[in-house]
Amino acid sequence: DYINKGGWAAMALARTNLADVGNLSLYGAYTTANFGNLEDPLVKEELMNTFTFQSTLDMELGKFLPEEWGLRIPLYLDHSREIGSPEYNPLNPDVLLRDDLRTYKTAAERDSVRNMTERHKSATNLTLSNVRKERVGKSALKPHFYDLENFAFSYAYSRERTSDDETEFYNKDQHRGGFTYSFAMQPKPVKPFDKVKLFSGNNWKIIKDFNFYYQPKNLSFSTEIYRDYEETLLRNKSAALVIIKPTYFKQFTWQRTYGLQYDLSRTLHLQYSATANARVDEPIGPIQSQSATDSIWRSIAQGGTMQNFQQMINASYELPINKLPYMDFLRVPLSYRTTFNYQG
Repeated sequence: DYINKGGWAAMALARTNLADVGNLSLYGAYTTANFGNLEDPLVKEELMNTFTFQSTLDMELGKFLPEEWGLRIPLYLDHSREIGSPEYNPLNPDVLLRDDLRTYKTAAERDSVRNMTERHKSATNLTLSNVRKERVGKSALKPHFYDLENFAFSYAYSRERTSDDETEFYNKDQHRGGFTYSFAMQPKPVKPFDKVKLFSGNNWKIIKDFNFYYQPKNLSFSTEIYRDYEETLLRNKSAALVIIKPTYFKQFTWQRTYGLQYDLSRTLHLQYSATANARVDEPIGPIQSQSATDSIWRSIAQGGTMQNFQQMINASYELPINKLPYMDFLRVPLSYRTTFNYQG
């Protein structure tokens, strides 16, 4: 039989603008058991008193630094927490939790029961996205391949903690970090025969217009490391003495991408791109010893274990046949493409 009684809910939301630095928002809500929509059947009602809190902060930390530095540091941070107190004891579903707590004499016993029956969730996310230095002042006039402005850095951290009547703990930590490098050049073509009087006539146009570039047009490189670590321990809800050990899920990957665009001449173009996906090997189970930590660093120093490697080369060339006398109406474009794929 179902007890058809209603519930209530309340929420509060506050937002503020931190001048031109960022934004801050706070959210809180409380929902009692038996609260739901009017059209929902009784079986969908959640018999749980739930408190939820969430805060979000979005800031540009570069605003705290001198403008002439040209630093841009976007920060995003949020934290949420949820506490659910069941109306009935999930370990004894026919008894109200508040009535069951009265049967225990000490506060420590009551806290232990609450810890086993309540649902606790918390999550934290921290993101630094596209941290970079912009070109300002003299550095914007003549860029170099070694300038810090060619780099952009990113880092993200996510943490999750959960416990309830089924799970003693579930811990999840994710790290994602990396950087990109990109440098675009505007090289001028070298035309060694452009000013030679011997080749000034139209008949010598194929030689006069000969040109080449001694610098590539674009260089790019990016790398990103992703680490996911999860551990779970289930509760022993039986009367028997059952040994339950934690389970672990780990993922440690490293991705690298390479790019080169080189115009050897105005009519000969070359593009190269490659992507490498590697796995960083680590011991089974928790990392609790120096030897386990050292083995991870050795794997990182070796670039990880290659799982997948792909590369592609594109080349295009337009034959200068149109520069020959009476042949300016002809166009002969040529192209070549090759790919290579390795699966580890």
